[in-house]
Amino acid sequence: MEPSTFNLQQSVDDYISVIKSQGSLTNADVIELTAHLHDATEALQRNNLTEEEAFLIARKRLGHAEILTEEYAKVNTTVTINKTWAYLFLGFNLIYSVPAILLIGICSVYLTVYKFYEVSTTSTIIITTFHLLFTCFVWYFVKQKNKISKFIEKQMNENMSRIVLISFVPMVVFAFLLPKLLRWNIYYALVYPGHKFSSLLAEFSQLFAIINILLAILSLVFSIHKNEGLNLKALFEKPSIVALICFGFVIELFAASTRIMQTGSIMLNAAIFGMVYFMASFLIAFYNKGGKVNKYIFFFCALGVSLETIVGMRADSFRTSDNQLTIYFVSAMLICIVAGRLLGTSTKSMRNLKTAS
Repeated sequence: MEPSTFNLQQSVDDYISVIKSQGSLTNADVIELTAHLHDATEALQRNNLTEEEAFLIARKRLGHAEILTEEYAKVNTTVTINKTWAYLFLGFNLIYSVPAILLIGICSVYLTVYKFYEVSTTSTIIITTFHLLFTCFVWYFVKQKNKISKFIEKQMNENMSRIVLISFVPMVVFAFLLPKLLRWNIYYALVYPGHKFSSLLAEFSQLFAIINILLAILSLVFSIHKNEGLNLKALFEKPSIVALICFGFVIELFAASTRIMQTGSIMLNAAIFGMVYFMASFLIAFYNKGGKVNKYIFFFCALGVSLETIVGMRADSFRTSDNQLTIYFVSAMLICIVAGRLLGTSTKSMRNLKTAS
């Protein structure tokens, strides 16, 4: 017989943490529940039960965790209120301080690269690589949202005051540095990729990183109601109309940013522009079924088509030459949307047939 791996203290802590995570237990309640479970387990062990068997019976007699949570919540309403306020403070500090410190770090990179390499191929390579790595970091952060949230929840359960006070540190640091930052005019460095480095690649990679930040935020917001992990299926399967409109707006920004990369051919520029819509249309068609695909794609692309047509025609009217560019970009957009829809549907059908066989 293999030796038991049951750990009584760990089992007691896990059971109590389920109740405590709802913000309904005081420290005194934790001590009382812990002592009760240990005493009840020891008493049951005298009846020739194993430690694990005795604990399971003691826990069952004590009551289901959800019922105890509700009962303690009625008694300790202040605990729940305090935890809500703690999360509000923590959220405000993180949302305000972390982006500010990230901007300072990004600006410092731009300033340092420009100081040492100015306008050169080396500076373009460094800045472009930095933007791509930063984009990967953003999506890695989004992918780890479950682990991050569990870590924060654990810290809040262990010591609420400590984690809230620590969250104020970035804000204090930022406030201390603010006078120097204003004097150095460091935020002007944010426009360096577009104006100082004289590189279309560096400018486009910066826009690419910014748009990915927006997509990451939308992914977090519109995956809140999803039970599964954050992946393409969770984002594109049965999306809400609001999510499609927001997603379509960001895709339009992404597609429009590709115009920075001048290829010398209007047809090629339009094709690159359209490929952004092709990929989005493909994902929507691939992860959804039947007639709803057309509905989803319509709401996704309606805003982009409207903006491209209205703004593009207005821009064409101000051009001194006879070049009408809007027709190229709108045509490429529509063709790629249809192509993405057809390829996405056919690819999904082929995968289903392969799985069935």
